Amino acid sequence: MSASYSIIQGKQVPFIATRLRIDQVELDPLNPRVQYLIGQSGGKATQSQLDAMIWEKDQVKALSQSIFQNGGVREPIIVQPKKGDPERYIVREGNCRLVCNHHLADQYPGDERFSFILAHIYEHHLTEEDLAVLLADLHVAKKISWDAYEQAKYIHDLNTVYGKPYDWLSNHLRLSKSKISENLAAYKATTDYLQAHPGPANIKKFSFFQELIKKRELRERYDESMAFRQKFYGWLDDYGMLTSHCACGLAPKFACPARRLCDSLPRGISVHADWYYLPVQREFVSDKPRSWLARPETGTVGLGNA
Repeated sequence: MSASYSIIQGKQVPFIATRLRIDQVELDPLNPRVQYLIGQSGGKATQSQLDAMIWEKDQVKALSQSIFQNGGVREPIIVQPKKGDPERYIVREGNCRLVCNHHLADQYPGDERFSFILAHIYEHHLTEEDLAVLLADLHVAKKISWDAYEQAKYIHDLNTVYGKPYDWLSNHLRLSKSKISENLAAYKATTDYLQAHPGPANIKKFSFFQELIKKRELRERYDESMAFRQKFYGWLDDYGMLTSHCACGLAPKFACPARRLCDSLPRGISVHADWYYLPVQREFVSDKPRSWLARPETGTVGLGNA
Protein backbone atom coordinates (compact mmCIF):
# COMPACT_ATOMS: atom_id res chain seq x y z
CA MET A 1 0.00 0.00 0.00
CA SER A 2 1.44 3.37 -1.00
CA ALA A 3 0.24 6.98 -1.03
CA SER A 4 0.37 9.16 -4.13
CA TYR A 5 -1.70 11.84 -5.86
CA SER A 6 -3.16 12.78 -9.23
CA ILE A 7 -3.22 16.25 -10.77
CA ILE A 8 -6.84 16.97 -11.70
CA GLN A 9 -7.96 20.45 -12.74
CA GLY A 10 -4.74 21.94 -11.39
CA LYS A 11 -4.96 20.47 -7.91
CA GLN A 12 -3.36 17.51 -6.16
CA VAL A 13 -5.90 14.80 -5.33
CA PRO A 14 -4.41 12.11 -3.04
CA PHE A 15 -5.03 8.39 -3.41
CA ILE A 16 -3.70 5.11 -2.00
CA ALA A 17 -2.48 2.38 -4.36
CA THR A 18 -3.28 -1.09 -3.04
CA ARG A 19 -4.93 -4.47 -3.71
CA LEU A 20 -8.50 -5.15 -2.57
CA ARG A 21 -10.50 -8.33 -2.30
CA ILE A 22 -13.19 -8.24 -4.95
CA ASP A 23 -15.84 -8.97 -2.29
CA GLN A 24 -14.94 -5.61 -0.68
CA VAL A 25 -15.86 -3.69 -3.82
CA GLU A 26 -19.33 -2.82 -5.16
CA LEU A 27 -20.33 -1.88 -8.70
CA ASP A 28 -21.43 1.71 -9.25
CA PRO A 29 -25.13 2.08 -10.19
CA LEU A 30 -24.25 5.50 -11.69
CA ASN A 31 -21.95 3.84 -14.21
CA PRO A 32 -22.91 5.30 -17.63
CA ARG A 33 -22.72 1.84 -19.20
CA VAL A 34 -25.78 0.73 -17.21
CA GLN A 35 -27.61 3.92 -16.17
CA TYR A 36 -30.15 3.72 -18.98
CA LEU A 37 -30.74 0.01 -18.36
CA ILE A 38 -31.31 0.67 -14.67
CA GLY A 39 -33.84 3.34 -15.58
CA GLN A 40 -35.66 0.80 -17.71
CA SER A 41 -35.88 -1.58 -14.72
CA GLY A 42 -37.50 0.97 -12.41
CA GLY A 43 -34.42 2.84 -11.23
CA LYS A 44 -33.03 0.12 -8.97
CA ALA A 45 -30.73 -2.85 -9.54
CA THR A 46 -29.00 -5.33 -7.27
CA GLN A 47 -25.27 -5.98 -7.54
CA SER A 48 -26.03 -9.27 -9.31
CA GLN A 49 -28.24 -7.47 -11.83
CA LEU A 50 -25.56 -4.83 -12.45
CA ASP A 51 -23.01 -7.59 -12.97
CA ALA A 52 -25.29 -9.31 -15.50
CA MET A 53 -25.97 -6.04 -17.40
CA ILE A 54 -22.25 -5.34 -17.80
CA TRP A 55 -21.25 -8.95 -18.53
CA GLU A 56 -23.80 -9.07 -21.36
CA LYS A 57 -21.56 -6.83 -23.49
CA ASP A 58 -19.33 -8.73 -25.91
CA GLN A 59 -16.42 -6.36 -25.33
CA VAL A 60 -16.52 -7.16 -21.60
CA LYS A 61 -16.22 -10.87 -22.31
CA ALA A 62 -13.27 -10.08 -24.60
CA LEU A 63 -11.71 -8.01 -21.81
CA SER A 64 -12.08 -11.00 -19.49
CA GLN A 65 -10.00 -13.12 -21.84
CA SER A 66 -7.34 -10.40 -21.95
CA ILE A 67 -7.23 -10.23 -18.13
CA PHE A 68 -6.93 -14.02 -17.93
CA GLN A 69 -4.08 -14.09 -20.44
CA ASN A 70 -2.32 -11.27 -18.57
CA GLY A 71 -2.68 -13.06 -15.24
CA GLY A 72 -4.80 -10.36 -13.64
CA VAL A 73 -5.93 -6.75 -14.07
CA ARG A 74 -3.13 -4.52 -15.37
CA GLU A 75 -4.73 -1.08 -14.85
CA PRO A 76 -5.94 -0.32 -11.29
CA ILE A 77 -9.60 0.46 -10.79
CA ILE A 78 -10.61 3.72 -9.08
CA VAL A 79 -12.69 3.37 -5.90
CA GLN A 80 -14.01 5.50 -3.06
CA PRO A 81 -15.04 4.36 0.44
CA LYS A 82 -18.73 3.51 0.76
CA LYS A 83 -20.52 6.02 2.97
CA GLY A 84 -21.26 4.49 6.36
CA ASP A 85 -19.08 1.43 5.71
CA PRO A 86 -15.37 2.33 5.41
CA GLU A 87 -14.40 -1.33 4.89
CA ARG A 88 -16.27 -1.41 1.58
CA TYR A 89 -15.69 0.55 -1.61
CA ILE A 90 -17.65 1.77 -4.64
CA VAL A 91 -16.06 1.51 -8.09
CA ARG A 92 -15.91 4.91 -9.74
CA GLU A 93 -13.95 3.72 -12.76
CA GLY A 94 -13.29 0.10 -13.72
CA ASN A 95 -16.69 -1.58 -13.35
CA CYS A 96 -16.00 -3.81 -16.37
CA ARG A 97 -12.68 -5.00 -14.93
CA LEU A 98 -14.35 -5.84 -11.63
CA VAL A 99 -17.09 -7.83 -13.40
CA CYS A 100 -14.43 -9.73 -15.35
CA ASN A 101 -12.66 -10.60 -12.12
CA HIS A 102 -15.96 -11.81 -10.62
CA HIS A 103 -16.41 -14.27 -13.46
CA LEU A 104 -12.78 -15.36 -13.52
CA ALA A 105 -12.82 -15.88 -9.75
CA ASP A 106 -15.90 -18.09 -10.16
CA GLN A 107 -14.06 -20.14 -12.78
CA TYR A 108 -10.81 -20.33 -10.78
CA PRO A 109 -11.76 -20.33 -7.07
CA GLY A 110 -8.91 -19.51 -4.71
CA ASP A 111 -6.78 -17.93 -7.46
CA GLU A 112 -5.63 -14.60 -5.99
CA ARG A 113 -4.91 -13.23 -9.46
CA PHE A 114 -8.67 -12.83 -9.79
CA SER A 115 -10.01 -12.78 -6.21
CA PHE A 116 -7.97 -9.58 -5.61
CA ILE A 117 -7.81 -6.50 -7.82
CA LEU A 118 -5.43 -3.55 -8.07
CA ALA A 119 -7.09 -0.34 -6.92
CA HIS A 120 -6.52 3.37 -6.32
CA ILE A 121 -8.51 4.48 -3.29
CA TYR A 122 -9.58 8.12 -3.42
CA GLU A 123 -11.15 9.62 -0.33
CA HIS A 124 -13.85 12.23 -0.72
CA HIS A 125 -11.34 14.84 -1.89
CA LEU A 126 -12.29 13.53 -5.34
CA THR A 127 -15.42 15.51 -6.25
CA GLU A 128 -18.02 14.47 -8.81
CA GLU A 129 -16.67 17.15 -11.17
CA ASP A 130 -13.11 15.86 -10.70
CA LEU A 131 -14.32 12.36 -11.48
CA ALA A 132 -16.17 13.51 -14.62
CA VAL A 133 -12.99 15.21 -15.87
CA LEU A 134 -10.90 12.15 -15.08
CA LEU A 135 -13.31 9.76 -16.81
CA ALA A 136 -13.57 11.99 -19.87
CA ASP A 137 -9.79 12.02 -20.11
CA LEU A 138 -9.71 8.22 -19.94
CA HIS A 139 -12.69 7.35 -22.12
CA VAL A 140 -13.42 10.29 -24.44
CA ALA A 141 -9.85 11.36 -25.16
CA LYS A 142 -9.40 7.70 -26.15
CA LYS A 143 -6.96 6.30 -23.59
CA ILE A 144 -9.56 3.56 -22.98
CA SER A 145 -12.39 3.72 -25.48
CA TRP A 146 -16.05 3.82 -24.47
CA ASP A 147 -19.00 3.31 -26.79
CA ALA A 148 -19.92 6.40 -28.80
CA TYR A 149 -23.17 7.03 -26.86
CA GLU A 150 -21.31 6.83 -23.53
CA GLN A 151 -18.67 9.27 -24.77
CA ALA A 152 -21.35 11.69 -25.95
CA LYS A 153 -23.09 11.47 -22.57
CA TYR A 154 -19.90 12.51 -20.79
CA ILE A 155 -19.34 15.42 -23.18
CA HIS A 156 -22.95 16.45 -22.49
CA ASP A 157 -22.47 16.20 -18.70
CA LEU A 158 -19.24 18.18 -18.75
CA ASN A 159 -20.91 20.90 -20.80
CA THR A 160 -24.34 21.11 -19.17
CA VAL A 161 -23.83 19.81 -15.61
CA TYR A 162 -20.34 21.17 -14.91
CA GLY A 163 -20.43 24.16 -17.25
CA LYS A 164 -17.31 23.34 -19.24
CA PRO A 165 -17.18 25.65 -22.30
CA TYR A 166 -16.32 24.53 -25.82
CA ASP A 167 -12.73 25.81 -25.55
CA TRP A 168 -12.13 23.69 -22.44
CA LEU A 169 -13.77 20.62 -23.98
CA SER A 170 -11.81 20.99 -27.21
CA ASN A 171 -8.45 21.39 -25.47
CA HIS A 172 -8.98 18.73 -22.81
CA LEU A 173 -10.68 16.06 -24.93
CA ARG A 174 -8.65 16.78 -28.05
CA LEU A 175 -11.79 17.12 -30.16
CA SER A 176 -12.66 19.86 -32.63
CA LYS A 177 -15.49 22.20 -31.66
CA SER A 178 -17.54 20.93 -34.60
CA LYS A 179 -17.11 17.35 -33.34
CA ILE A 180 -18.20 18.43 -29.86
CA SER A 181 -21.26 20.13 -31.35
CA GLU A 182 -22.09 16.97 -33.33
CA ASN A 183 -21.82 14.82 -30.21
CA LEU A 184 -24.04 17.13 -28.16
CA ALA A 185 -26.68 17.31 -30.88
CA ALA A 186 -26.61 13.55 -31.51
CA TYR A 187 -26.84 12.83 -27.78
CA LYS A 188 -29.88 15.09 -27.43
CA ALA A 189 -31.56 13.58 -30.49
CA THR A 190 -30.90 10.04 -29.25
CA THR A 191 -32.16 10.87 -25.75
CA ASP A 192 -35.38 12.30 -27.24
CA TYR A 193 -35.79 9.14 -29.31
CA LEU A 194 -35.19 6.88 -26.28
CA GLN A 195 -37.87 8.73 -24.32
CA ALA A 196 -40.40 7.96 -27.06
CA HIS A 197 -39.00 4.51 -27.90
CA PRO A 198 -37.57 3.00 -24.69
CA GLY A 199 -35.62 -0.20 -24.92
CA PRO A 200 -31.99 -1.17 -24.20
CA ALA A 201 -31.30 -2.16 -27.82
CA ASN A 202 -32.18 1.36 -29.03
CA ILE A 203 -29.01 2.81 -27.49
CA LYS A 204 -27.19 1.16 -30.39
CA LYS A 205 -29.04 3.47 -32.79
CA PHE A 206 -26.95 6.44 -31.62
CA SER A 207 -24.73 6.06 -34.70
CA PHE A 208 -27.72 6.76 -36.98
CA PHE A 209 -28.29 10.08 -35.21
CA GLN A 210 -24.59 10.87 -35.55
CA GLU A 211 -24.85 10.43 -39.32
CA LEU A 212 -28.05 12.50 -39.45
CA ILE A 213 -26.41 15.38 -37.57
CA LYS A 214 -23.41 15.39 -39.92
CA LYS A 215 -25.63 16.14 -42.94
CA ARG A 216 -26.83 19.72 -42.71
CA GLU A 217 -29.88 19.36 -44.96
CA LEU A 218 -31.17 16.31 -43.09
CA ARG A 219 -30.37 17.85 -39.70
CA GLU A 220 -32.31 21.02 -40.56
CA ARG A 221 -35.34 19.04 -41.69
CA TYR A 222 -35.14 16.91 -38.54
CA ASP A 223 -35.03 20.04 -36.34
CA GLU A 224 -37.76 21.92 -38.19
CA SER A 225 -40.28 19.25 -39.17
CA MET A 226 -41.98 16.96 -36.65
CA ALA A 227 -43.37 14.94 -39.58
CA PHE A 228 -39.85 14.34 -40.88
CA ARG A 229 -38.69 13.40 -37.37
CA GLN A 230 -41.48 10.85 -37.03
CA LYS A 231 -40.55 9.48 -40.46
CA PHE A 232 -36.98 9.05 -39.24
CA TYR A 233 -38.19 7.31 -36.06
CA GLY A 234 -40.33 4.99 -38.14
CA TRP A 235 -37.39 4.09 -40.32
CA LEU A 236 -35.24 3.32 -37.27
CA ASP A 237 -37.98 1.08 -35.88
CA ASP A 238 -38.06 -0.86 -39.16
CA TYR A 239 -34.42 -0.93 -40.12
CA GLY A 240 -32.33 0.43 -37.25
CA MET A 241 -30.79 -2.87 -36.25
CA LEU A 242 -29.35 -3.60 -39.69
CA THR A 243 -25.60 -3.06 -39.73
CA SER A 244 -24.67 -3.19 -43.43
CA HIS A 245 -24.94 0.37 -44.74
CA CYS A 246 -24.50 2.05 -48.05
CA ALA A 247 -22.08 4.92 -48.30
CA CYS A 248 -24.56 7.52 -47.04
CA GLY A 249 -24.28 5.97 -43.58
CA LEU A 250 -28.04 5.95 -43.12
CA ALA A 251 -29.33 3.40 -45.61
CA PRO A 252 -28.90 -0.34 -45.02
CA LYS A 253 -27.28 -1.50 -48.23
CA PHE A 254 -29.69 -4.30 -49.01
CA ALA A 255 -32.93 -2.53 -48.11
CA CYS A 256 -32.06 1.12 -48.73
CA PRO A 257 -34.96 2.80 -46.91
CA ALA A 258 -32.97 6.04 -46.81
CA ARG A 259 -35.17 7.23 -49.67
CA ARG A 260 -37.85 7.70 -47.00
CA LEU A 261 -35.73 10.41 -45.44
CA CYS A 262 -34.85 12.15 -48.65
CA ASP A 263 -37.91 11.93 -50.90
CA SER A 264 -38.74 15.56 -50.26
CA LEU A 265 -35.24 17.01 -50.62
CA PRO A 266 -34.76 19.42 -53.55
CA ARG A 267 -33.13 18.18 -56.73
CA GLY A 268 -29.36 17.98 -56.54
CA ILE A 269 -28.94 18.24 -52.75
CA SER A 270 -26.00 16.11 -51.69
CA VAL A 271 -26.93 13.34 -49.29
CA HIS A 272 -23.24 12.71 -48.74
CA ALA A 273 -19.98 13.12 -50.60
CA ASP A 274 -20.75 10.92 -53.60
CA TRP A 275 -24.49 10.32 -53.82
CA TYR A 276 -27.21 12.70 -54.98
CA TYR A 277 -30.97 12.47 -54.91
CA LEU A 278 -32.42 12.81 -58.41
CA PRO A 279 -36.23 13.06 -58.27
CA VAL A 280 -36.65 12.53 -62.01
CA GLN A 281 -34.98 9.11 -61.99
CA ARG A 282 -35.97 8.54 -58.33
CA GLU A 283 -32.57 7.03 -57.62
CA PHE A 284 -29.57 7.57 -55.44
CA VAL A 285 -26.71 7.50 -57.93
CA SER A 286 -22.99 7.56 -57.16
CA ASP A 287 -20.64 9.44 -59.45
CA LYS A 288 -18.33 6.42 -59.42
CA PRO A 289 -18.25 4.26 -62.62
CA ARG A 290 -19.70 1.27 -60.76
CA SER A 291 -22.06 2.07 -57.94
CA TRP A 292 -24.91 1.02 -55.74
CA LEU A 293 -28.23 2.10 -57.24
CA ALA A 294 -31.32 2.24 -55.02
CA ARG A 295 -34.68 2.28 -56.80
CA PRO A 296 -37.45 3.44 -54.41
CA GLU A 297 -40.28 2.15 -56.55
CA THR A 298 -38.99 -1.44 -56.27
CA GLY A 299 -36.98 -1.24 -53.07
CA THR A 300 -34.11 -3.02 -54.82
CA VAL A 301 -30.43 -2.27 -54.65
CA GLY A 302 -27.73 -3.49 -57.03
CA LEU A 303 -24.53 -2.65 -58.83
CA GLY A 304 -24.90 -0.57 -61.94
CA ASN A 305 -23.32 2.11 -64.11
CA ALA A 306 -23.81 5.68 -62.97
